[in-house]
Amino acid sequence: MTSKIKQQVITAGRVLAETGLIVRTWGNVSARVDDDTFCVTASGRNYMKLTEEEVIDVKISDLSWSGDFKPSSEMLMHREIYRVRPETKFIIHTHQKYASAMGCSGVSDPDKGIVISEYGVSGSRQLAVNVAKAADKTSGKAIIMKNHGVVTFGRSYKEAFRAAMDLEEKCRILIQKMGVTEECRKEKPYLDDYAMLIGSGDIPDEDREAARLLTVKNAVAAAVAKQYGAAPLDEKNVEYLRKKYIESYSKLENA
Repeated sequence: MTSKIKQQVITAGRVLAETGLIVRTWGNVSARVDDDTFCVTASGRNYMKLTEEEVIDVKISDLSWSGDFKPSSEMLMHREIYRVRPETKFIIHTHQKYASAMGCSGVSDPDKGIVISEYGVSGSRQLAVNVAKAADKTSGKAIIMKNHGVVTFGRSYKEAFRAAMDLEEKCRILIQKMGVTEECRKEKPYLDDYAMLIGSGDIPDEDREAARLLTVKNAVAAAVAKQYGAAPLDEKNVEYLRKKYIESYSKLENA
């Protein structure tokens, strides 16, 4: 049974990469194994080459794990969702373009399925707490994390993935109605992944295509935020995220 569940996680990771809901290794996937355990993708692994050994069993009670690969830094967020939404069997964390950009508005609209949690730095306890609070207050299956990305959940892989795709279409329509156009235009960092890869400096040569995609997404996010009077990421957070990326994620397997 565990092998079958891990294969579902691997399949979901591939689909996320193929559909453009993530860039590079950002994002993560998990599935409930039983009442006490969930399995989650390892940190910084290539989703197109993922193996069962890179899908790590984690205890819900204390986040303990074992093996050669470190679980995603967002495992605490996954654990908190399994706790507050016990019916959940599958969780997908994406960095999809339109919903992530919409999150920079900071304004929820539950009637339209737009639920935005307060900001927390990537991988932090605060991020997990904020997402859990939002998930506990809605009957929906999608939470947009302000200045970060999206997490969707459901009773199955298909349900969680459908929630991500439905949310992206809603946000695409809303953003297009604002008159926002897509340009590869440099702006201050409004999104965590842009801050990590590019920060406040120049676009790096080592991953030009990923940088281009993130630059377009960040420009859309900036346009949305400005319409709502929302600010970019704090400079201290940008410096922290860029340093974290250089010291950790950029050295992991991305090829």
